[in-house]
Amino acid sequence: MSQYVTRFHILAKNMEIWKYLEKKSKKDEGMFYGLDRLRDHHYIYDEEGGMDEKQLLSMVRKLCSRVGGGVIVIADTTNINVDNYSYIVYYLGDKVHHERFSYGKKADICSNSDIYNICAWLTDCDIELNDQEKEHLLSFNIIAINHIFKEINYDIDLPDISYLRETGSKNRAKYIEECKEGDEVILKPMPLKSEPNRIEVFYHRHSIGYLYPQTGELLMPLMAANKIIYKAMIGEVVPLSKRNPLAKSPIVGIKIGAKLKTDEIL
Repeated sequence: MSQYVTRFHILAKNMEIWKYLEKKSKKDEGMFYGLDRLRDHHYIYDEEGGMDEKQLLSMVRKLCSRVGGGVIVIADTTNINVDNYSYIVYYLGDKVHHERFSYGKKADICSNSDIYNICAWLTDCDIELNDQEKEHLLSFNIIAINHIFKEINYDIDLPDISYLRETGSKNRAKYIEECKEGDEVILKPMPLKSEPNRIEVFYHRHSIGYLYPQTGELLMPLMAANKIIYKAMIGEVVPLSKRNPLAKSPIVGIKIGAKLKTDEIL
């Protein structure tokens, strides 16, 4: 006899859906019995003795037919009698998708991914989005950058000076010799699969380095979602010609002033 471990995470947009789910979770016969509220608008189920593939797909479809416009749903179930096996179901604003994995790293999604973290789960599953789903996720402040899903954080604290890395490669030192404090620079998102928060800095159309990942992680989701207006300028510069002869890279720090398009200062 097959045994299943089932997990699902429902993110609800408004209070009416919240009340609906809580009401359902308290009924023994309800399809959401055993659902736990992790925090406001998040509902988690993670139990052994769960649903098989058909039951899980039916449950998600039924939910989305009633409240689909106001939720994100991620779900998976594993037949623990079958090695390397996962079945996923998800709804991101268009239709209910489902997929079965029986080989490769995706087959271990149920045991290796975090059902409590929607962005991590979507990234692990390497989900493809259509335009409608991108807009739906944005309404929940989630964006995909090179298949890496990120939550948009509006409450960010940028450092007074953001220093650049890789300033000594690709002729950058030559262009940095011309930089002066107060000169304007341009930030350009250049994400990679291995480095989704990579932001390159340009001075007069020439690259002078990259922001460090910590600063890129703050800015990239907002920039990718076109949520901010910024102005960046050279805040500190020590050209290679003025450094110790043993130094290999110039020092460049930039000041970034940014505000939300709603005019809220970051």
